Amino acid sequence: MKRKRSHAVNTAAIKRPRIDKACTNNKQTTTLLRQYYTNVCTLRQYLLCRLPDSARRRRRRLLKYGVEGIVEQDSSLAREVHLLDNIIVGSHKYVPLDELEIIDRDITVFTQQQSGIVDFCIWKLMRTNTNDSRAVHLLCHGAQPRTFDNGLDAQARRIMSLKQHPWTILSQLLGNDSERILCDMFLECGIFQPFDDTSNMIQLSGKPLTELKQVCRQVKQMHSIRAAAHNAKATLPEATPYCRLSDIRITRHRMLYGRPDRSPDGRIRLTLGRKHVLSRLINQEDESENVHLAKYIFPHQFDLQNVFSAPDAHTATMQSLRTSDDRDIEIVAALDRMQAKLGDKVLDDARLKTLVPRRLKGGVLQLVRRIRMRHKRAAFRYMYEYYCPRRTVPALDDSIALAIPDNMVVAFCQAAVLNVFGAECFGSVHNRRCIEAKINHFVRLRRYENVSVHDLLDGIRIAEVKWLAPQRVKPGARLSRTDFDRRKELMAELLYFVFDSFLVPLIKGHFHVTESSVHRNRLFYFRHDTWAAMCEPAIRDMKANMLEECGSSTVQKAETSRSIGVNFVRMIPKERGMRPIINLRRAMVKQQRGRTTYGRSINSLLQPAFQAMNWERSIRPHLTGDAMFSVDDMLPQLQAFRKSLQRQGLADAPLYFAKIDVQGCFDSLPQDKLMLLVSRVLERTDYAIKRFSRVKLLSGHNKQTPGFGAKPSWKYLLRACERGKQLALDDIITCESKDGRVNSIYVDGRAQGPQSRATMLDILQEHIESNIISIGNRMYRQRKGIAQGSIVSSLLCNLLYSQMEHEALAFTNRPDSKLLRLIDDFLLITPDRTTAEQFMQTMHAGIAEYGVQVKVEKSRANFDVAIGGVQIARVPSVADFAYCGHTINTVTLDLGKDHERAKKNNTADGVTVEHSKMPGQSFYRKTLNALQMQMHGMLISTAHNAVETVLANLFRIFTGVAQKTYHYVHSLPAKSKPAEKLVIRAITDAIKLAHKLVKRCRSRSVSDDLCGVVSTAQTRWLACKAFVDVLQQRQARHGKLLAWLQEEMRSKALRGLDRQLLPIVQRCT
Repeated sequence: MKRKRSHAVNTAAIKRPRIDKACTNNKQTTTLLRQYYTNVCTLRQYLLCRLPDSARRRRRRLLKYGVEGIVEQDSSLAREVHLLDNIIVGSHKYVPLDELEIIDRDITVFTQQQSGIVDFCIWKLMRTNTNDSRAVHLLCHGAQPRTFDNGLDAQARRIMSLKQHPWTILSQLLGNDSERILCDMFLECGIFQPFDDTSNMIQLSGKPLTELKQVCRQVKQMHSIRAAAHNAKATLPEATPYCRLSDIRITRHRMLYGRPDRSPDGRIRLTLGRKHVLSRLINQEDESENVHLAKYIFPHQFDLQNVFSAPDAHTATMQSLRTSDDRDIEIVAALDRMQAKLGDKVLDDARLKTLVPRRLKGGVLQLVRRIRMRHKRAAFRYMYEYYCPRRTVPALDDSIALAIPDNMVVAFCQAAVLNVFGAECFGSVHNRRCIEAKINHFVRLRRYENVSVHDLLDGIRIAEVKWLAPQRVKPGARLSRTDFDRRKELMAELLYFVFDSFLVPLIKGHFHVTESSVHRNRLFYFRHDTWAAMCEPAIRDMKANMLEECGSSTVQKAETSRSIGVNFVRMIPKERGMRPIINLRRAMVKQQRGRTTYGRSINSLLQPAFQAMNWERSIRPHLTGDAMFSVDDMLPQLQAFRKSLQRQGLADAPLYFAKIDVQGCFDSLPQDKLMLLVSRVLERTDYAIKRFSRVKLLSGHNKQTPGFGAKPSWKYLLRACERGKQLALDDIITCESKDGRVNSIYVDGRAQGPQSRATMLDILQEHIESNIISIGNRMYRQRKGIAQGSIVSSLLCNLLYSQMEHEALAFTNRPDSKLLRLIDDFLLITPDRTTAEQFMQTMHAGIAEYGVQVKVEKSRANFDVAIGGVQIARVPSVADFAYCGHTINTVTLDLGKDHERAKKNNTADGVTVEHSKMPGQSFYRKTLNALQMQMHGMLISTAHNAVETVLANLFRIFTGVAQKTYHYVHSLPAKSKPAEKLVIRAITDAIKLAHKLVKRCRSRSVSDDLCGVVSTAQTRWLACKAFVDVLQQRQARHGKLLAWLQEEMRSKALRGLDRQLLPIVQRCT
């Protein structure tokens, strides 16, 4: 045998690329696609699976194509190999080629080349959807007729690329079956292409990813169950769609911001509501009313719309399924259907209304009768006054102190539930205590937390509930599997009614439930009479300073002709007083032909105008001046300012800091100046609007299991530019990739017509000058300022204050001074004390032309200055100056986190715990997200900050993550707490993610030669030290975790770092 090589030794080695290279490099994006497609693979793998087994020669040729031999980078073969191994194809099921004979018959009209195949697919899609507006396929988006310039050429260019090289090689590789395989791929599959060798992808063909639903695990389970039954030679009937109990959540958000039910004389009624089914049924002797109530409690048994079976998207929404006061129309329709099924056998109405399923006869109907009787006798007002008496506090300004404590609300809810449903409804003392514990848990949940029906059933002993037993079953008899499942089903429906249709209206009718501006996600329960007294002074001030009442003719005209509808105001308690909030993201409610419909929100209607002004701002930066739109904009401005001081020889000069906060910024903006400014900003005649979507996996940073704990996060975005200019999605992806966007999938949107300047000005004028607000039964117009919840409020504020800087604050525009402004927070940094004092005097005197007034109590400076005889609060000359939640060192301009402000907040109030579904994966995901949200580039930039400052910031960030981690684990029940192994894994991955973000921030720095280096060992030691400091105070349940952390700190890789890093840690604490 020949042992020597046939070529010289110094010949370059042949590199054989892997077939699944794309899937290897883009693990997170392919993991994301697997949540929407059953099968995800490369184009080469997909084509191999589609070729028949008999085509061995073609399969071998496709498998080895481009793998053997040297492939030059710029050759056509390299592009073909790149196509086969980098294009990702997502599919749901494979259709046998024999069933695609219709393609052979129809494609004869077209050529059998690649361009003809693509044209055939577009023709077939257009023929199937004759109305172009309903053609939901990316190929149709690129083939729509162009009636305006809106950047649609980008999708058309992508379709043209499918007809050109290297796509043309596919027909040659596949041979005879190429038309069937390629047509099926273009029509039924999603095709995704990596964008310019990045981890981002763009969808080329297929149904848009935004229109797909996630692949349900239940489908896979049903497939496995049926496969097992088939192997056992058994047959399973077609199962009706049934939602898993862990997927059914209580609509807890309906109890927020409730308004009391008042009598004609204005007194508050303490009931479940006039429309509630228990309030409407009054005749205790009428059996049909008992059956009527049973249909509300057990809708699944009567084959009515319910949350337990999958709803029909065309006839119902989840909101309509979950309410307890609007089933009457549906019940009447069900009775008509029942009468139609009976045919000639006609029953009178009384008999028809009392028909019930056999399973509900006996104990179930008796339970319903007792519920009605107890509800009629329940004295809710006396229980309310006994358990939740009105609170009186010495300081009336303390809003939070007037809230009813959670334990009192829990006691009232438990008493009300037991009074109405009775102890026998739950069967035993054990079950009753379980229900009381679940009510306690339900009331104490935070704002975005929820419970599922599975959580409500957990711990309930079904066999101890007597009324669940069918008729003619002996007590104590052994339960069969089917009987147990049916009893569990009935109990689940009852508990869902108790919590969703009784407890939620009960809380809403007796308390105003709201969050506060200080405690974030924690909920507070206020008596309705107390809440009305708290809101009265704030509403009185609003009416006096901001609003003017509208006449009836103005209101009628507004309801018929306005495009943005009427707004509603609600109050949020602060430490002292109330803050009005207008929710402009709420869908507008309209009445059409006697039916309530939901339209677009006001903010969505303002989106085109907002994007157009944003585009004008991007091409004309002088419009916003020194404005910052986020705290991250602070870094580049301070970097440029420090370099400017160095060039002027002022690097060692003392700096004077002067900070002021405008009082009631949004409420005091002059509307006439705003409209004049908007007309100057929007100077183009028309604007092109581009819609696209972006999705990314939240978390999933582990390389071994990239999808663990991951959850898709969608962003539906809009961009605008001047009409006639190309606004392609490729350009948007390029810009976002340069900014660090990774592991995302982009989906191009539908074509949208141009927006004229006149249309945008009309809607902005209606929003600014004719903002109608409903308070009680009256309508008011906002005559000053702009709604704080508006999407355009921050941008308009920055534009107006930029104009104010040029006119009233021109003296701050000096080479040695820097004025930072984040909406209404102004900070002047200058080495000239006279300029700083003039700034403080000018701002505190007020600028009436722009509605600017400043509160002396909120102003800060690092030098002695007095305004009108009142001394401004002073910060030491050499210190970390607090500004917008961060700190700026008064000597070095290093940036840090304002830990003094963070100490005032309770970390537990800002945590949102997932109790029901995959608590372990949710804990892992939220731990990494908590870290990523705090890792701002300005805090970890070694190009601007000293290494010691970055290390101190990292320790504070890890301390915050450790506190959130502890409170998250502490809030979970014992059986749902993550194992110590999972906590260690989350901490390890968080450390890797933190170091990765530090390296990425350093790689983007312009002056890399001046950057310090933060090592992996330093990051790991700081993380372990932060978790040890947090958990040592609560080490009862974290012994193993603390032992692992301390062992890591004593490891060989981290040895000696304590002497270097302990002084930094001590300065942080």
